[in-house]
Amino acid sequence: MGTQRKPRARQSARHADQQAITCPACGEAIVQKFCPACGEQKFERSHFSFRHFSHEALHELAHFDSKIFRTVRSLFTKPGFLAQEYLAGKRSRYVNPLRLYLFCFALVLFVYSVYRPVYDVGAVIRIDKTGLVHRVLAQQSQQYHVSEEKLIEQFNELWHFYMEFARVLDAFIVAGILAALYFRRKWYLAEHVVVALYYLSFVALLEVALWPVYIAAGGLGSHDKRDVLFLISLPYTWFMLRRVYKNSAGKTTLKTLLLYLATNIGAGLTTAMSVVLTAIHIWVTYHIAHRLLLYFHHVQGEI
Repeated sequence: MGTQRKPRARQSARHADQQAITCPACGEAIVQKFCPACGEQKFERSHFSFRHFSHEALHELAHFDSKIFRTVRSLFTKPGFLAQEYLAGKRSRYVNPLRLYLFCFALVLFVYSVYRPVYDVGAVIRIDKTGLVHRVLAQQSQQYHVSEEKLIEQFNELWHFYMEFARVLDAFIVAGILAALYFRRKWYLAEHVVVALYYLSFVALLEVALWPVYIAAGGLGSHDKRDVLFLISLPYTWFMLRRVYKNSAGKTTLKTLLLYLATNIGAGLTTAMSVVLTAIHIWVTYHIAHRLLLYFHHVQGEI
């Protein structure tokens, strides 16, 4: 009996030690592996051992890989399924829609950075039969005392930046269009944003997948490229809307076409906005530089 009491005494002592451990984040008592109040993991110095650290790293990597693979597979093979699952509260098995969209957005930016710019004023000049763009460019290059080639290069870089920045607004534009098309459902705007984020993630990944075709074709114009993407994604959009919003086939077809039309109008507006912002950016930059140059000349003259 005495030999049985000692193990029990040790167990009770260890149990008391476990109860005495407090959460480093909120101060609550931690009995098991995680804090019941805030979810913080119980701190142990053994977590910094190479064995434990490498095990956790491999586990997190494998978990993320399986999660992203499952998400991308469902995104391409089951239109609207991820949005449907997320809105139903089934979220642990798939990547969060905002994280997925940011990941796809970063991926598109990386792909764009390794090849010549898609938004090229030189291509616009070549297809402009009126010659207006070239005349304006020549006038600005004389005014700013810079070569046309240098001005085109700067314009392309800034145009590319503002076009990619405008992509952030795409989710709200698409969500607003969906809210207008399905206003009878009385959904929150954020619910439509979830659908828009998964849809735009698909479009972004499709854009990356089509990149070898774009390079092999020698580069498509920005409008042609956008049209190809939307035409390929048109059947996908129909199945997505049909699954998520559960309208009839006829209503889904009509709303798919309206979504396509409204999205193209929105794309045209964002393109125009990016061109205007680029022109303003260049004008302000050279105007300030010209003013500073005149000021320094004036100061040197007084000296």
